[in-house]
Order: sequence, then structure tokens, then C-alpha cells
Amino acid sequence: MARLPVVDGDEDNWGSIIREFLLVEHDTDGTLKRLNQANGICPLDSSSLVPSANLGLKGGYSAIVYIDNSSIIARDYKGDLISSGTAGTDDVTVINNAINSLSDYGIVLLLEKTFTLTSPIAPKNNIWLKGVGFATVLKIADGADCHAIMVTDVSNIILSDFMIDGNKANQTVDVHGIRIYADTQDNENIILANIMAKDVKGHGVVLTGSGSYYNLNCIAGNIIAFDNDSYGISYYYVKRGHMFNIFAKGNTEGGVQAKYGEEININNIRSYNNGQGLAIGATDNPITGVNISNCHLNSNSSNGLVIFSQATDCQVSNVVAKSNEKYGIRNEADGVKMSNCTCNNNGSSGSYDGIVLLDASNNKVINCTCNNNTRYGIHSYNTADYNQIKNCEAVGNTTAPMEIDGTHDIADITVKSEILDLSGSATDVEVFHAITKCQLIGYAIVYTEGSSSDAGVQIRVGRYQEGVALDNDYFDSSTSEASKDKGYVKHFKTSDLTHSIISAGDTITVGTAGGKTGAGEVMLILKIAEVSSS
Repeated sequence: MARLPVVDGDEDNWGSIIREFLLVEHDTDGTLKRLNQANGICPLDSSSLVPSANLGLKGGYSAIVYIDNSSIIARDYKGDLISSGTAGTDDVTVINNAINSLSDYGIVLLLEKTFTLTSPIAPKNNIWLKGVGFATVLKIADGADCHAIMVTDVSNIILSDFMIDGNKANQTVDVHGIRIYADTQDNENIILANIMAKDVKGHGVVLTGSGSYYNLNCIAGNIIAFDNDSYGISYYYVKRGHMFNIFAKGNTEGGVQAKYGEEININNIRSYNNGQGLAIGATDNPITGVNISNCHLNSNSSNGLVIFSQATDCQVSNVVAKSNEKYGIRNEADGVKMSNCTCNNNGSSGSYDGIVLLDASNNKVINCTCNNNTRYGIHSYNTADYNQIKNCEAVGNTTAPMEIDGTHDIADITVKSEILDLSGSATDVEVFHAITKCQLIGYAIVYTEGSSSDAGVQIRVGRYQEGVALDNDYFDSSTSEASKDKGYVKHFKTSDLTHSIISAGDTITVGTAGGKTGAGEVMLILKIAEVSSS
């Protein structure tokens, strides 16, 4: 290993030691070496024509592209000329020539300046196209109507460290900042990092496919996307993908989207002031295995998070969806697990819920906070059923804490009454005392003995308050049904009730008016949600 001589040592060897040391970085004529690609440092000698003040590099390259006054120049790692032209006119040609000069693999480095694109940059297999940060600007030229970067049927590429200016005011058709397209084969191993995409007439970034082919093993991280006309970033046809550290703002259709695909992880998303905050799937787009975590989806003109009905096997955790004009979370899919989400102050454009399960079944909503929304905090809606809603807070919502339409939905507390004899005397029995604010979200009448054909009697759910007379049908009353078999169940949902709110300190009663002639016994099962911790 080359070294400098030791002071007061290396007697008689100083010359050979210094010579060995200098030869590491110098040629025999005393000039600096043109360092090779593996050393990762650009050539600095005068013949390279690369101004050293513009470099500021810590990584290497195989080819370098830079603008020098009115010229755009591409050189290889040795400083030899690859291509040149007029800056602002020949930028795409020179960049693509630099890419195509690499036979197998390599890094194409774009230095700081604005590169004007009249057609797309076209990376190929095994290429890393990188800038030096947002000082490297790829701007679509006026009237070019092209994508900034178009990648088709490739594998093993990295795009990083630059800004895309879509110049959308001067385009006439929908074009994208980066379009990665699986046309006749799967694309594999795609990394997008440290990119800003703004003012694009289509998507800022989109990974899509022909329908038969997908983008596999994709990572997009540290992406800023704002003021684009479609989505900031869209995983349209992706399998085994990851999105993280995404900031999306002001995108017309939405901030972030995962539409077709499987095994998608989405975390650390900040999506503000878009159409949709985050959209998963679509009405006709199957997607499965989506894991969403640690996202802030606020102040969007539609929903914070929407999961469409074709999505399966999705998990949502630690999502904040606040102050969206419609729903905080709108879920149309079955089998979604939601936990530790906060959906407050949503619905400014009408009557909307913090979380709505729209025609969605077998979902779990656990440990969520849904306060101050313009309709319900949590709404199991229409044909939704068999959902679990546990340990959630829902206070300050305009209509009610919750509205539960699913007759088999369950909440925090299930209360079973004693057997009530329809032919006995009138009776009301206490079955539940509320320590905190609760809500009766529904109940069921179960016939534990078949009823005869005689006329029915009143069955009721009431309320007793300290110092106030019993209101024995405060929550609801119905009439027992004649000629029902043992085991028959009649369900009542939230909207069937006269009242549903249970204040702290209330005692709930169930009972009958009695007096029925003939057979008939029933048991009441109450479904109660704790909606506040105080």
C-alpha cells in the first residue's frame, strides 16, 4: 500500500516511497491521471473541458452530461467526447447518446442546469440516470407534448436526484413526468429516488403496463409531486412495490394511487390539497396485499383515503385523515383491517363520515378516533355487514357518533338480557349501566320459545336516569310477532331506533308489556359502542 515516508525513519528509501505514493494519482509525466470508472471521480485535467467548480461529486459516473454556455456536451469517464450539440435544442439527443454509449451498464450523470426536452429521455437496461439534486431540471419544451422520461420493457434501472418541470401550461395533451411502461414483457427492479415532479399535464410519475405485463420489484422513495393534473405518483400495474416518504400536494386527480397489482407497501405519505389523498384500486381494478401505514392525508377536495371494492387483503394503520371535503376514509372493500387511525373534521362539502364502510363486510375498525365530522364518526352503510368496531372514539359528530346498518356488525359490548315471558306480567329489567358515553348501535330479539298465533305485545328498550322516572321505551319499542319458531331472530339497526345515545350514568332497561295469551318467550341482545373515554 502506498504511503508517505516516516519522519526520522525510512532512511535511504524516501525517494522510492514518495515515487510509489505519487504514482497512485499521477502519470509518469507528473500530470493527474484520468481516473477510471471504478474510482468514481471525474477527470479534472484540462483536456476534459469539464469545469471542476461544477462537479461537487462524491459518487462516480460512466458518462457525464453538462451545459457549457450555449453547448450541451456528453463525455465518458475518461473525458473523451461522446456527443455535443446546441443547448436547449439538442439536449435529448445528447443525453440519449450518452445513455446508448454504455454497452452493458453504468451511470449517466446530469450536472446542474435546465435540460430542455423536445422528446423523452429513454433509459435502457442496467442504467442509473442521476442528477445532482433539484438543480438538475428536466423541462418539457413548449408544445413538445411528450413525457420527460419514457422507459419501456427494461430491467435494473435507477432514476434519481433531479427535478421534472412538466410545463403543463404549454402542452396540449396528457403527458407524464416519468412513464415506466411494461409493454411486451415485465419490467423488473426499478428504483426512483429523490425526485421532484411538478406542473405535469398528466401524472407526475406513473408505472403502468399493457394489461398482460407488470412492473415488478419497484421502489419509489423521497418523491415530491405537486401541481400535476392527474396523480402525483401512480402505481398502475405493479407487483411487489414499495412507496415511502412521498409528499404530494395540489395534484388535481389525487396525490398517490395504487391501482392494479399486488403486495404493495405504502408508508410515510403526506398528501394535502389534492383531489383524492390516497386511492387504492378502482371499481374494476383488482389489487391485493396492500399495507398502508403512517400517512397524513389532509385537506383534500375528495376523500383522504379511498379503498375501492376490488381491493382485497388490505391493512391500514396509523393513518391521519383530517379536514377532507368528503370522507376521512371511504372503504368499499371487504376484509380491511384498520387500526389506530384518526379521522376528524371531515365533510366540509356536505354530510360525510370520518370512516364509512360502504357496502363493505368483514372489516375491522380498531382503536380509531373519529370526531367532529359532518355526519357520523363511523358509518357501516347500506349492505355492509359482519364488521367489528372496537375501542373507537366518536364525539362531536353532527348527526351521531355512529350509524351501523349491518345487522351482524358488532361493537365493544354485547349485552344479553334474561328470558322475558311474553305472557307474563309487564316487566322492565336493568341490563347495562354506562360509565362513559356510549351508543346503542342496534339490537336483536331472539325467540327462545316459539310464539303462538295470538296478538303480539310490546317489547321495549328503555332508559333510567338517577332521579328521573323510567322511560321504558326511550330507545325503541316493537311488537312481538305471532307464530314464530324457536330461534327466530329479528334485527334492528341504528336507524331503526328512536334514540341511540347513552350518556354516562344512564342505565339501560329491557322489558315487555306482557299479557300475551299463549306461548312465547324472548331474549334481547344489545350492541353497544363506547364512543368516548369520558
